Amino acid sequence: MLARLPSRQGHKPLAAAPSHDQLTLRLATKADHSAMAELFEAGFDEPFGLPAILDLLNPPGSFAVIAEGLTDDPSYPMKLGFVILSCAAEEAEIYTITVHPLFRKLGVGNALLSYGVSEARNRNAREFFLEVAVDNAAAIALYANFGFKRVGLRKNYYRRSSSLRIDALIMKKEYA
Repeated sequence: MLARLPSRQGHKPLAAAPSHDQLTLRLATKADHSAMAELFEAGFDEPFGLPAILDLLNPPGSFAVIAEGLTDDPSYPMKLGFVILSCAAEEAEIYTITVHPLFRKLGVGNALLSYGVSEARNRNAREFFLEVAVDNAAAIALYANFGFKRVGLRKNYYRRSSSLRIDALIMKKEYA
């Protein structure tokens, strides 16, 4: 299952915008890791393959949520995106979130973030932290809509494929 090029598998999504009955969110398993690496490569400039995905999932308390959408073959759900978080005590860090470029601006990222935050809260997380590139307006808007506030800046944190370095905003959200 190639997340990057779903059409090469011969299956097409049932709808351009997955509805709630076509979108499945679940905790990722080891069987999802390769597809997650492919989704990340499709969604970001930074080199970030399977070893990096495994490194993010390695610490105790780390978990991933994967979003799948139905295709014309119900036995072949298409991987649309994922989020990786890590919980320790009452804190959680959102390591990364990505949605396949063909399925952005359809609510998949919002659904992933909501599910991931809910799962982390079930694991007793009350404070959430993340870094986001200052030039990623869509992600910044998503996090702001969830109530995340800017609390800092990391200079030259992200590297683009052009070797350009981009600052990262540090954002935080607290729950009572």
